[in-house]
Amino acid sequence: MKLISSSDNARFKQWKSLLTSKGLKKEQLCIVSGKKLILEILEQNLKRCQTLLFSKNQMLNDSFEQFDLERMGLDTPLFKELDELGTHQPLLIFDFSNLILPWNSSEPSEELEVFCPLGDPANLGALLRSCEAFGVKKVILLKESAHPFLPKSLRASSGSALRIPLCWGPAISELNFPLIGLDMEGTPLDQCPWPHPTRLLLGEEGLGLPRHLPSMTTVRIPMQGSVESLNAATAASIILYEWQRRR
Repeated sequence: MKLISSSDNARFKQWKSLLTSKGLKKEQLCIVSGKKLILEILEQNLKRCQTLLFSKNQMLNDSFEQFDLERMGLDTPLFKELDELGTHQPLLIFDFSNLILPWNSSEPSEELEVFCPLGDPANLGALLRSCEAFGVKKVILLKESAHPFLPKSLRASSGSALRIPLCWGPAISELNFPLIGLDMEGTPLDQCPWPHPTRLLLGEEGLGLPRHLPSMTTVRIPMQGSVESLNAATAASIILYEWQRRR
């Protein structure tokens, strides 16, 4: 196993760029962390797995030895730079090319599609996990959205980001078709008629939904006490559960 000990190494620079949305889009690679998720990916999608990364003190303890894959070691300080989540476990470089396609607005809507502008990677990951759990057919990531393969998003999604169909969509201001959106002034969730198919739009964190969108039906989640709003991913999970319950 080769050892990288310089931060000027070209491959180290490439891998470090994967901690940013810009680097992810350019390289079409991501860093996967967590032994359980890495093992699942190696077993199910080995062809997309590029390299296993180990810190210098892990190089003699390869728990993935049954998989035929390139292995690289890094000096501990360099490995820590890539191990953004502080797992202290091997990392996997994964090729996600063509997993996120451009959204085609002319295609017929599927049973339930979610349009997502969430800019916080952890919120996005939690949302994708709920979307997979409740049978969402497609998630359209709007221009305001974080990248779903950032480390925090992958961790929060528990791998759902790699399994659920994803598309890159337009900006939230460019949506011009019937949608259901979440708003405090909307129809109570249990009274809302669900169109078929359904396109659900989430609001941006802190900003909510834009008011100018045409043909948007708004719904609200009844709440008690002084709570005015819920975390976007939590609110979406409640809505998705209600949608599934009525199917």
